[in-house]
Amino acid sequence: MDQVSAVLHDARAVPVLDKLWAACGPEARTCGLIAREARAQLLAEGFAAEFGQLTRLLATALKARGADCTPAGLRMVLEAMLVSFTLYRTYFGDEAVQDHAEDGAAVHDAARAARSRLGAGQEPVLDAVLGILSARPEQAPAPCVRRAEQAFEHLTAPLAAKSTEDTAFYRYARLISRNDVGSDPARLSLTVADFHAGCAARARLHPDAMLTTATHDHKRGEDSRARLAVLSEMAPQWCAQVSEWFARNGAQAGIGPDRIDELMLYQTMLGAWPLTPFASVVLREAWCDRIVQWQTKALREAKRHTNWLDPDTAYEEACTAFTRRLVASAAFTAQMDRMVAWIAPAGALNGLAQTLLRLTTPGVPDLYQGCDLWDFSLVDPDNRRPVDFGLRHALLEHASSFDASAATWRTGQVKLDLIRRILSFRARYPDLFAIGSYQPLELEGADRDHAIAFLRQHDGFTLLVVAPRLPLGMEVQPDTLAVGRDMALRVALMQHAGPWHSLLGAAPVEAAMPFARGQVPLVCLVHDAGGRGMP
Repeated sequence: MDQVSAVLHDARAVPVLDKLWAACGPEARTCGLIAREARAQLLAEGFAAEFGQLTRLLATALKARGADCTPAGLRMVLEAMLVSFTLYRTYFGDEAVQDHAEDGAAVHDAARAARSRLGAGQEPVLDAVLGILSARPEQAPAPCVRRAEQAFEHLTAPLAAKSTEDTAFYRYARLISRNDVGSDPARLSLTVADFHAGCAARARLHPDAMLTTATHDHKRGEDSRARLAVLSEMAPQWCAQVSEWFARNGAQAGIGPDRIDELMLYQTMLGAWPLTPFASVVLREAWCDRIVQWQTKALREAKRHTNWLDPDTAYEEACTAFTRRLVASAAFTAQMDRMVAWIAPAGALNGLAQTLLRLTTPGVPDLYQGCDLWDFSLVDPDNRRPVDFGLRHALLEHASSFDASAATWRTGQVKLDLIRRILSFRARYPDLFAIGSYQPLELEGADRDHAIAFLRQHDGFTLLVVAPRLPLGMEVQPDTLAVGRDMALRVALMQHAGPWHSLLGAAPVEAAMPFARGQVPLVCLVHDAGGRGMP
């Protein structure tokens, strides 16, 4: 979910998006600082009891080891470590886990970061706490030490979830397509080489790992994220549009959302905006109700102006009124319709690339309910709405060619067709995916940044996958998703002469030149060296 999202973002957008974010006011700080502040706030509020219990258990363990420190000094050291801790949890207290190398590194990294913020007089306490929290099971630590370790481990996981995913993700709005489960919003993009490295490592270490791009707990649907990723390709134009909206729509006299909440609202609306203009006022208002429900939850999770325990209803109602006024504005909806018409085709290709990579890279692909068609859902409960299985059954019954599905891509059938075709092949040749090798391919030409290419090989079969990347620059045709210009892109295939068979049922393709003008830029070709025939 993190890797495939990041590789579809354009790193060149960072300075432009950073400038827009900084203009949102003094609270528009770096993601790391926002997350640390959220952790400190949650420790003092939501996890005060757990923090107090951990402090007492550590004091007992330190006393048993002959260390002496004041309760205030211990709390200060422990808070500095918890605020700096990057993993969800360690497993020193769990004897079933054998390899603790990553755990040890995480604890020492947290201690190193804490040391930079603590006074010299607190270093002995920090060293003593570090010794407790990094005691390995094979060292047979005293029961009081193990209890302290377990309490630390049972606090860091919920603290990470609540402070990062359920607080910082609603405070940091540089580009919210990267604000989702398992991701670090501070890292906008991932290089293709690093994406390949991650896939190769997974094939080697965790070949049966689940591959998911949507869950019951995601912050926005997988195709909303894919559409918002397109903004990284057009950052200057996006920033100009947002600046115009700030000037035109911005709340007067402090009534309505502040700049941070306003920026997050625009992105959320853009990611979830329908592919065609609202057909009726009823549909428009129903969609607006979903946005308002999301907005209220987002404001409370952020805990900046309101929260769940003590909601500021005046601020929430002002934000609701602002949102409803936007959706009712003919001028604003016309602007949003034009923006979606511009970026949605590229966003659809991002969504198809994400699906293709999930189905073909090492691991076991997971399909979250409803995501066989376009998923523009919002955070729960919106992403847990009933699924229209009747519609999906009807689309499968009337399946046609892949190109025909692409020509009606707004229905979502092209995504369903892609999934059906690849899963059907996986079912017939499971070993190609379960134990087949993973080989990144070199790309040649000026447009090599626009694709991700690799081979899966096993028992004489070779699967070539080429997925599009940064599709806005391909001049995607809005009606067919086809490439609109000549692409300077070649795949280096050294020892794999044809014939190649397309799993997408497309016309014969020259495997070495995968993205041609007028073709949908998705390639999934099979070569059978044994001549056994293809399905």
